[in-house]
Amino acid sequence: MLLRVHRRRFAVLRALGAPRSYVFACIWLYVVTVIASGAIAGLFLGLAGSRLAGHFVASQTGIALTPSVGPSEISLAALIVATGCIFAIVPALAVYRDRLDRALQSSS
Repeated sequence: MLLRVHRRRFAVLRALGAPRSYVFACIWLYVVTVIASGAIAGLFLGLAGSRLAGHFVASQTGIALTPSVGPSEISLAALIVATGCIFAIVPALAVYRDRLDRALQSSS
């Protein structure tokens, strides 16, 4: 959905002479960056939320909880990013295969 906003910009790149492979790589890298940023932010926000919940539980019950991000969480985030790298090919292919004249005429 986010790429539809930038559809005309990628079409202008192609119209200015950028190779399709360059535009494909730009789109793929853009999507992978969004996915990786989300995974990293999710790790940090999850850690912050669990520490906040741990402090709340400790103040209510006296049981100390020390949450941390371990290798299993990092490997799960890496797996999500790796899967996202594979699925990022789909929007890149969609823009790669799009006709240049139709993309330049789009109103979005």
